[in-house]
Amino acid sequence: MIFYKQFMKETLLFIPTFLLKHYKLLTLSEVEMMLILHLKTFFEEGNDFPTPEELGERMTVSASECMNIIRSLIQKGCLEIQQYQNENGMICEKYCLDLLWEKLDQRLEVSKMHILMQQKQEVEATVFEIFEQEFGRLLSPMEYETIQKWMDEDKLDSQLILAALRESVISGKQNFRYIDRILFDWMKNGVRTVDQAKQHSLKFKERTTAFAKQPELLSTQEVQSPKPPIFYNWLDDE
Repeated sequence: MIFYKQFMKETLLFIPTFLLKHYKLLTLSEVEMMLILHLKTFFEEGNDFPTPEELGERMTVSASECMNIIRSLIQKGCLEIQQYQNENGMICEKYCLDLLWEKLDQRLEVSKMHILMQQKQEVEATVFEIFEQEFGRLLSPMEYETIQKWMDEDKLDSQLILAALRESVISGKQNFRYIDRILFDWMKNGVRTVDQAKQHSLKFKERTTAFAKQPELLSTQEVQSPKPPIFYNWLDDE
């Protein structure tokens, strides 16, 4: 009960979860991480510049070793000593961990970009594999470049490219010229997602079906039959 009462009086230390999860990205050792936590504790207690002796009293390392750890943290760009003027006009020093948060944020951003790059490469590899499966052969270097152009230059989503491939398969025209015409038409009409492509195709089929059901005119001289609107050039026979 005495311990519980004392615990309730103590100030709780806030430790960012992302720091515990990713401190190894900064090549910090466990003892360096522990010293950082002790620094945060001293900060919470109002002591912004604890001595190596004060740190050593709370750790399992000596004061001289604490000093070496502090030097290491400064060299790694995770800790700095700042000067400030107190209310009495005296120049004082304090430890600051702002560099630690900035450095960790940068490393996390680099790690995130690396993961996204890996995911992009995996998606691209899948697209190439599906094309080769549908064509029943290996792609030529020029065909690889064409797919890469759709993704990199035209900024087309991989699923939209595969949707165009499926359209070509359904139409019985599995060639890159035909797929390129599909994608060109979609871009021209603002189609950027698979759902938009489905809606675009459905509207075309509905208009085509409606026009096919119109009764034939007895005399073309009496009424000029309007031409059906062309929505998909890529559906025409090549």
